[in-house]
Amino acid sequence: MKQTLVVGIVAAVLLLTGCENQELVTCREDNQLLKTQTASLREQLEQTRSTLQQKEAEIARIKTENTEMQQQAIESIMMMLKKEEERAKKLQATLTEKEDALKVEQRKNAALEQQVAALKQQVEGLKSDLATAERTLERLRSDLDKANQSIEALRSQAQQAAEPTQ
Repeated sequence: MKQTLVVGIVAAVLLLTGCENQELVTCREDNQLLKTQTASLREQLEQTRSTLQQKEAEIARIKTENTEMQQQAIESIMMMLKKEEERAKKLQATLTEKEDALKVEQRKNAALEQQVAALKQQVEGLKSDLATAERTLERLRSDLDKANQSIEALRSQAQQAAEPTQ
């Protein structure tokens, strides 16, 4: 600012005096060029500041969106975990029910196996009794045959004894 003021005063003095100095002309041209460059740089600075503010606003928006997305992701994950936990609980309950039912069926199966074993023992006992009964029946048949033979022999003797008396 001071330079501009000094240059302006010098320029005014020179204009009033009417003296044309080549160095002064060059300084004026340089001064004009510097003013133009300064204005251009100020404009670039303002554009850069504006761009920076836009970028900062965009970064803030992206951060907000990112935070919202993270929150939604966390909520989604928590919801999925809750559902998975509920599913796991249901599966565990079903598994427990199935295990209990299996234990009941295993106990029933063991009881039936015991019954089958007892029935097999009874069958073996009955087979033994049947074999004994068959042997007894054979003996009785044999005794019956002998008794029948004895009866026949006695009849035959009785007929022979009755024939001489007739």
